[in-house]
Amino acid sequence: MYGFGLTLMVVGALSFVLPIFDRQFILVSLIGLTGAGSAGAGVVLFIIGMAIFSAAKNNEAKKLEDILAGNEPPKKTINNPFATITPTRPEAEFEPKSSQSNSASSMPTVNPDEGENMILKEDVTVEALSDVFKSAFMEINVTDELNFSVKGVIFPFFVSIKVDRERGIISFMDYNHLENTTLVQAALLCNKANMSYVLSRFYTLEHQGEVVVAHQCDQSFDKGLSPHQMIENFRRFEKIAGDSMAQIFKAYMKR
Repeated sequence: MYGFGLTLMVVGALSFVLPIFDRQFILVSLIGLTGAGSAGAGVVLFIIGMAIFSAAKNNEAKKLEDILAGNEPPKKTINNPFATITPTRPEAEFEPKSSQSNSASSMPTVNPDEGENMILKEDVTVEALSDVFKSAFMEINVTDELNFSVKGVIFPFFVSIKVDRERGIISFMDYNHLENTTLVQAALLCNKANMSYVLSRFYTLEHQGEVVVAHQCDQSFDKGLSPHQMIENFRRFEKIAGDSMAQIFKAYMKR
């Protein structure tokens, strides 16, 4: 629509201007118009072109408003031979969750005096944390001495966990590829998610030409770590991940 409107505006302008220099624009001349007739037709075409261009612009603005309002736009088909559809999550319907007020993306922690079997800060390692998750009968994949992943209990996908010993923080992270969208649209969706969930933060990035939404929560172990609290925080993160994908990103999830 943008291109068609601009084309009519250009044709109209040339049809109006060229007769001044005793020249005729060929497209208008084909219908037998010359001189004043060509100029008049040019004005009409220019006005029509402006109307079409303006309508296309308003339509695009409405789409962005619909995204912010949570309305699901019609899906578009992209003819891309390299867009191989690889499932990153199982086909499943997640139970909706009511919106929550915005807050910092930090998981709850407990006071070492109130917890039992606390892991001291200097003893927090990937090996120690892996043992905690294994004791809860969860599947573990260790990447290196600072990173590992845990398979979810509620939803069967892996959550990446990073140990930042310098800052005393454990980060729970989840990544999802989107399709039929742009970085700008994905950023608007992330803003909506950040206003809807308390313990998480969402942001978007581009990886190998694809739009990716990242979901992250942090838990401090600066004063020690409660294994029970860490498991509970993992389950909260997993629930928020599933709910946000169902409510906000579902229309754009790569299948």
